[in-house]
Amino acid sequence: MDILRKLNKEELEYIKFRFEEHLPKSIKNLYYIYSAEKCKAESGKYSKLSDKILPTFYIYRNGLKENCTVFGITGEENHTIWYFSFDESMSEIKKCLEQTNLIKWNSKLCFVTLHAEQIQPILHLAARKGKIIDNEENSYYYLPIERALNLKIRIPNEVNLVQLQANDAPICNRLWKYKNENSELWIKSLIMVHGGYALRDKISNELLSLAIINDHLAIGVLITVEKAQRKGYGETLVKYLAKKLSERDLIPHVYVNKKNDKGIKLFHKLGFIKIGDSNWITIL
Repeated sequence: MDILRKLNKEELEYIKFRFEEHLPKSIKNLYYIYSAEKCKAESGKYSKLSDKILPTFYIYRNGLKENCTVFGITGEENHTIWYFSFDESMSEIKKCLEQTNLIKWNSKLCFVTLHAEQIQPILHLAARKGKIIDNEENSYYYLPIERALNLKIRIPNEVNLVQLQANDAPICNRLWKYKNENSELWIKSLIMVHGGYALRDKISNELLSLAIINDHLAIGVLITVEKAQRKGYGETLVKYLAKKLSERDLIPHVYVNKKNDKGIKLFHKLGFIKIGDSNWITIL
């Protein structure tokens, strides 16, 4: 019997309630669950969605209810793990990481949006197993809904604002600096389920800038081709998506690599407020 077991509906609702109490700090946890629920509800509409957006949620079998020690684990095709616990000692997380058979250590693993203060157990365990660790440090920011609803959006005259389609996924993936062997299907899945927008040249129809709602219901995959940079295209799309999210009563938020000074400057300019730090950890 595994140390983790699948969450039932009542347990998941309780965990979401606890996360709602801790907004905006808990936005990355709550919205990851929201995203997964939406993707699963709509999966029947599509022939195939990326495993990465369809995690199964598990709870520590012997954990204290109030700790909400929870894991989201995807299939092995794009093996992704997310976890969180209110247990400040991290003892429940440590036990689960060390004893569960649901995490396939012989595969490439990606641990996503972990709270910076909760990454030590996975780093120590991976090091003990002799694994190669790539730790990407990010910060996450949010824009209050009332501010987002009042954003003024001007579409530059030389471009059209268009909704991305599934057949745009290949070019979006080619432009994305973090692409990998599974990322095109991930991008396609996000476009189909959560949506994305782009700015295209009015004359040539060339895709110049794009942004997609990712699997944390955050504004992500923000790309502007080199020749179209410094024209405010990225800012236009961020403002547009922030407003669209707010109209759905979702708090606009973003994840930014700590080394991305240009991105940090843009989000500060638009009034985004830093919540905290998070980590994406790849284990090879």
